[in-house]
Amino acid sequence: MPSKREAFPADHREYLKKLGPTVPGFREPLDFTPNYAHRLSTLANIHKMFPGVKLFLTVRDPVERFYSALDHGKQVGVISAEMSDRKAFSLAQQSNQPWVGGLLEHGLYVPAIRASYQLFGPENVFVASLSKLTSPSQGASEIHRLAEFVGWHGLAVGKKTFPHVNESGNRSRPQPMIPRTARSEDVVAALRDFYEPWQEELASLVGAQPVTEAL
Repeated sequence: MPSKREAFPADHREYLKKLGPTVPGFREPLDFTPNYAHRLSTLANIHKMFPGVKLFLTVRDPVERFYSALDHGKQVGVISAEMSDRKAFSLAQQSNQPWVGGLLEHGLYVPAIRASYQLFGPENVFVASLSKLTSPSQGASEIHRLAEFVGWHGLAVGKKTFPHVNESGNRSRPQPMIPRTARSEDVVAALRDFYEPWQEELASLVGAQPVTEAL
């Protein structure tokens, strides 16, 4: 997967040039980024360039995602290393800054899933819970379901699962040694309240129970 990939301009040839050479044995390259689903204009551009493309969307507990993104922002130097979860939550409710503002917004998966279904059709969108994909008991069946979705019928996945690895501490980041943010009980509760109104629709879109680490 290339390190520089952007589907922002709706230009098929230019986009493929940015992706670089295709992987041997595959007709089209694989593009992965955590940002596309939250830019609805980008989803529209992808549809314009590749109307028949298949999308693989993963969602995770939005509270876990909030802290993961906060830690990531600190380690790459776009968020102050001293910022508490309480301060981050407060700023995220009123900030238009890309990183801080996205701490809450990017945990609202419903608009992106709605848009993906409308643009590409539900038959071309695979939505999965990260906790299921990394679960020892459910991971293999989810991988099998994904294989069927992309046309790898009968793929023997055995007991393979997605590795449950948090990239916090990645040595390639400018400040990898910054510790993870301490969690305040009141902030965790406030985050749960913030996302609660979306959970029922999210569950219906994903076709599972509300997305929490308990899944």
